[in-house]
Amino acid sequence: MKPEPLDLGELERIIDNMIERKGIFLLLSERKHLEKELKQRIKSACEFYLRYKDNPSLLVKEHPELKKEFKQKFGKFMLTIINWLDSFNNCKISLTVLKWKREYNEWLFYSAFKGVFGDGSSSGFC
Repeated sequence: MKPEPLDLGELERIIDNMIERKGIFLLLSERKHLEKELKQRIKSACEFYLRYKDNPSLLVKEHPELKKEFKQKFGKFMLTIINWLDSFNNCKISLTVLKWKREYNEWLFYSAFKGVFGDGSSSGFC
């Protein structure tokens, strides 16, 4: 499974499907399967966050479906600026860039776990 944001709607469909087939009394093996599925989905969301943390260029390249949301949150010229900054591997990073990266990483965290936190807007961590 490739790293993806957590989709609670998909998990709900999986659970509903299992209950439809077997009723509310799921067999132990089915519960184990469900537990494995939940762990896999949470692991995938964590891997998603860690892969794209501090790397918005890679995020937008590999997940073009997030580009619109990214532009709405950070402005349409931010990707150009990021790509330009990425070309300077050893440059001294200003406090403004560090502050922006912190905001980006917070947005990315809430995007990865959007199903848990609601609409993805942050009012501070957890």
